[in-house]
Amino acid sequence: MGVITQSLTSSINRFFIASLQTNNIRDANIIFNTALIVIVFYAVIQFLFIYYPVQDINKYISIPSLSVEPAILLFESILISFSIALLTSIFSVSLFALNRIDFIQCVSLLKVFLKFISIIAFFNNGYIGIQYVGYAMIIAEISALIMTIFLWKKLTPNININIKLFSKDKVGEISKFALWLIIDQIGYVLFIKMDLLLVNKFFGAKESGRYSIATQFSDLLRSFAGLIAGVLSPVIMILHAKNEFESIITVTKAFVMVLSLTIAIPVSIICIFSNELIYFWIGQQMNIDYLMWVIMLPLIINLGVLPFFSINVAFKKVKIPALLNVVLALFGILISFILIRFTELQVLSIAIGFSVALTVKNAIFIPIYAAMNLSLNKLTFLGIHIRTVLFSASYMIILYSFKSILSSKLDIFLLELILLGILGGIASVIFYARDERKYLINMILKKLNK
Repeated sequence: MGVITQSLTSSINRFFIASLQTNNIRDANIIFNTALIVIVFYAVIQFLFIYYPVQDINKYISIPSLSVEPAILLFESILISFSIALLTSIFSVSLFALNRIDFIQCVSLLKVFLKFISIIAFFNNGYIGIQYVGYAMIIAEISALIMTIFLWKKLTPNININIKLFSKDKVGEISKFALWLIIDQIGYVLFIKMDLLLVNKFFGAKESGRYSIATQFSDLLRSFAGLIAGVLSPVIMILHAKNEFESIITVTKAFVMVLSLTIAIPVSIICIFSNELIYFWIGQQMNIDYLMWVIMLPLIINLGVLPFFSINVAFKKVKIPALLNVVLALFGILISFILIRFTELQVLSIAIGFSVALTVKNAIFIPIYAAMNLSLNKLTFLGIHIRTVLFSASYMIILYSFKSILSSKLDIFLLELILLGILGGIASVIFYARDERKYLINMILKKLNK
């Protein structure tokens, strides 16, 4: 569901921004209304298509017998809330096109907060079960839709709902571009979700639970990195619409370096202190420190390259990355099968297979392809990886030297980790190039002056 939605909205954003930034209001209205009708149609189709398989969800996922009925209700609620989110995504294109990421994140924050409060309210009043988490999601999505529609109308009063502006030609243009984004997203989902499903199928629900504990940290950092990369995405598309290619190069270099070094700090901390963090969180030792290292360490490379994907979309160069994404994801599955069959690594087999395939793609192909799209030397961005790895290795040595002297009390331990994180941030400044430091300082001063 998310694959198609993400691809459609990315395609719509690409064309809507181009029209709005060139002040072609009529074309922007045509794109918006065409997209709205397409999304509504898709929401109905996907609901009908997925509703019936959800009734037998235990055939696809290992679920304890007593939890089957609540799980079905949970999945039904997710299906409903996702359909609502589809509508929200269309009205948010105006916010994206005007680079009002602050409003988009405020809506996201409201949604998370309302979901949290609703879950607490259900549980405190005796309505306890995973199905009530689903009901809380519906409440949160409805609120997000209402707020997004309000912001859409306020920021773009010249964009109106008018089904007469529906254009078959625009459907073809948007769909053709979205198709390759869908293929790309399929590869992405295979990379970040298939591993957990394979663990569930090969090793059962217990090992799946242990594996998911390790992936919670990576999911958190993916969300954080996606947030930073998401800030850059509309900027690149707007600059592309204005043909300001030199600015795209400058901004991309700075953002990729910032994201790479910033992500390296929490990744290093989580790897070095994995046992302590899991003990404080779960309340017992889980003996998954090797798994944590295999899952977390490649993120130093794999999350730093996220801003490059916006370049591919802006330049409409998504075909080759999409095909490679799927091929290497399948390669990761193949490696996992081989390791499961011929080694005693168990769940580590799956983590290794997917980590190797994803890192090969992001360490080599993605930066080279981005440089080619920007008409730069193919090796331009590879230096960022080298500096990031050197920083990470140095920082981990420093962290390891503190490992034995940190407090065993949770509050003090967390404070010490925060201080070590600040130390890492200060140390990372050394690894920025002069022009990157200059750009970042100017950008910060500009924001402070505003």
